[in-house]
Amino acid sequence: MNTHSTIIVNDAILSSDLHTYVKYIGSATDYLEIPEGIEEIASHAFENTKFKYVTLPDTLKFIGNHAFSGSGLKGINIPRNVRHIGLDCFNKNLNLEDVSFAEDAKLAYLGNYSFHGCPLKSIDLPEGLEFLGENAFSNTSLESINLPTTLKHIGQNAFFGCDHLTYLNIPDNIKILNNHICCNCVSLEYISFPRNLVVIDDNAFTNCHALKGPISFPDTLQEIRKHAFSGCKQIEDVILPKNILLGLNAFNNCTNLKELELPEGVILSPYAFANCTSLSKVTFPESLSTIPHCCFLNAGVETVQIPETVAHISDMAFDGCPMPQDNEVSEVPVEDELLS
Repeated sequence: MNTHSTIIVNDAILSSDLHTYVKYIGSATDYLEIPEGIEEIASHAFENTKFKYVTLPDTLKFIGNHAFSGSGLKGINIPRNVRHIGLDCFNKNLNLEDVSFAEDAKLAYLGNYSFHGCPLKSIDLPEGLEFLGENAFSNTSLESINLPTTLKHIGQNAFFGCDHLTYLNIPDNIKILNNHICCNCVSLEYISFPRNLVVIDDNAFTNCHALKGPISFPDTLQEIRKHAFSGCKQIEDVILPKNILLGLNAFNNCTNLKELELPEGVILSPYAFANCTSLSKVTFPESLSTIPHCCFLNAGVETVQIPETVAHISDMAFDGCPMPQDNEVSEVPVEDELLS
């Protein structure tokens, strides 16, 4: 974009070649039409403007950072040739309830914080979109969202605090669910995980209080990181794949989890199932060698049979559990006293 040479046309600062809309300098409060021929809207071009509706030209290809941030928009249709929507583009548009995309939209990139804080209730993102930035829809009023099958990246905090969102179908190209992606989505009841998922990152679904399950993870999953499902108080059952690494506090405070069958090759971390107060029965695999510190702290475990392969049970692994003192676990070497 060359904005060094500009001209003023009808309350607009445009590039001299008339392809870039640099800055709106008018005072419209209801409606604005951007003329055909404009290919790019520059960063901050309409930031904090007051008009409620805008018509974008079919020639438009690029919308820059903060382009409509803090504006008074209530609704907008994105034309088919737009490929890039930049950082903070519609951030904190406190009246923006309706966003649609033209048929055969070519959008590939939706930037960080692009719709953060907007009162959007639903949105259908177009096929062809590959990149969804961090905090893209955080703290919105979303109840439903359609993610395209072409999506390859969802940034951290993408849906953080969307407390009306009830369902999320994550496309199969996604291999990593980044940290805090759905943290504090307190109405989220169901997640469809991608078939090629490898990692669920820190705090990805922390405090998703309505998440029920049973939750079944794909066989490709290798790691559930710290606090990923901490505080998901309605989960009753989880089905874990073989050779999974469960991080610190991975399922801490899942107070409705009742029984647990750990798979072969599982690696446990401290506090992984701490405070799971309804967890009365745990089945351990023959491959397990270590039960780490506070792994089942204050859980509801009443009975457990430890495989002979377990060589080490760390201190406080079952501290606070209502197991009888003569349970078979007492025959396994421990670092300190097993029960308080």
